[in-house]
Amino acid sequence: MKPAIVVASLMAWAISSPGSLIAQNPTSKSLAEQIWTQQVPRPDSSSIQFIESELIRLSALGEAVDCGRMQDELSALAAIIRGGAASKLYPDIFITTYNPCLEKEPFSCILTGDAFYVNEDFEDALNFYRLAAKGLTPDAEAHLTATLNAGACLISLGRYAEAIPAFQQVIDHPFERADAFKALASINLSAAQLNAGLFSDAEATIRDVPVEGLSDYWRGVHYSNGLIVCQKLGEYEKSDSIWQQHLRAIPFTSLPDEVHPYVLSELLSHGDYLGFTQFRSQVQASRQSPLLDPEHSHHLLFDLGEHDEDLHLIWGLYRDFETTQRRAHLAANSAAQLNVQSELQILQSELKQERQLTRNWKLGATVVVLALMGSVLVIQFIRSRRLQRNLKEMRELEQASLPQQQRVNEEDWVALVQALTYGKGLKKALLIALRMRAEFAGQTGTDLNLEAIACYDELNEREKEVVAHIASGMTSSEIADLLRVSTKYTYNIRSRIRFKLGVPDDEDLLDWLRDASLERPAGS
Repeated sequence: MKPAIVVASLMAWAISSPGSLIAQNPTSKSLAEQIWTQQVPRPDSSSIQFIESELIRLSALGEAVDCGRMQDELSALAAIIRGGAASKLYPDIFITTYNPCLEKEPFSCILTGDAFYVNEDFEDALNFYRLAAKGLTPDAEAHLTATLNAGACLISLGRYAEAIPAFQQVIDHPFERADAFKALASINLSAAQLNAGLFSDAEATIRDVPVEGLSDYWRGVHYSNGLIVCQKLGEYEKSDSIWQQHLRAIPFTSLPDEVHPYVLSELLSHGDYLGFTQFRSQVQASRQSPLLDPEHSHHLLFDLGEHDEDLHLIWGLYRDFETTQRRAHLAANSAAQLNVQSELQILQSELKQERQLTRNWKLGATVVVLALMGSVLVIQFIRSRRLQRNLKEMRELEQASLPQQQRVNEEDWVALVQALTYGKGLKKALLIALRMRAEFAGQTGTDLNLEAIACYDELNEREKEVVAHIASGMTSSEIADLLRVSTKYTYNIRSRIRFKLGVPDDEDLLDWLRDASLERPAGS
């Protein structure tokens, strides 16, 4: 099962309030800043058609456009979209290619980033949040908000190592009114550390989070992180305490979906069948829980009917299995501690024998034994952190750019066999696996002469990559899995490709590419 991901969505309007910035003459501010600070109301969704028409008219003016007016209209449209409305101009109108006004006003960037965030286009949202942070005063609330939102995007993209310093920057900020920001940053920092496999660091961060004044949603995320970390570390007394004293009292709707399996673990461990039946009904009504996934190990508990006679029997089997799993985990931890104690006893026995030697040898022997004791403790510490380091190393290697190398040769196969058989050379084996994956991914191709298509040169690199995958017969879902992006993001790219290439709405894109690639020979 993949690591739990507890992501807290951060939006600018959740923290900002009217008059939160230093008072200025409203006429000296941009419309985007006035909307963000709530000095003017957010445009109503009923005005979206008028705003779209005005943006189309301004875009047609080219270099003669009033950039101030266009920036205001873009800010108004972004504010409406971030409220949940849909626009036929999204996302193209916010891209530089379609915008003759190249200047990016910081508050407009925040609104635009929010618009991309609510549509789960996290890569584009991240770019706009970073643009906003560069143009804002470092000691302003807007700068802290942009930094927080950028970190949330990085978590959503699975780039946990990059998210950690973003949240730490907010926590360490000297801004005197940043307490609310620091609390939210600490909760998200613990989520990033948890997903990066840094369980001890996450536990320390969670311990320092102030919970006073937090909403049910944020308390739900905070205590969910704590529950997951404690269960991962085998600290079941702490996880039981978090569940009984804090998390159980929080409304189900305020709990992240990813914590549901860990809540079920607590219910099974305590034999709370009544609590399970209530939790089961809430999970089935939510239709979002990972426990409803047929691939989940506990799916059978949620697949049976409410009055199925086998439900209680299967509940008992799962409860016994959960108890066995916890005992095995605790036994493994106890065995490691016993090994350390046994080795220490052996070293103490050797030390007593050394005391029988002459005084000149006694000091040297003591130093040697102490060094051995330190070595044993270091070895045990290294063993206990092996999984944590391996996970971190794997993520760093996945994010690093691989050098161009030859195909996998006989020596590479030998290294892979040694890694699988003896556990030797794991880092080298991982690099070989990454090369193989990159090589296989690069084999996706097409016989179509795409460069022969009119306006093909107007596509950017990402759009050309997606066109190549489409031409090879891949579906949007397959492309999204290959590029590690959302399916919705892939659909947006397909829309931009259709627009740039001039593909009719009623014509299949793959068929059109095949026909268009045959219209003129390559190199003509």
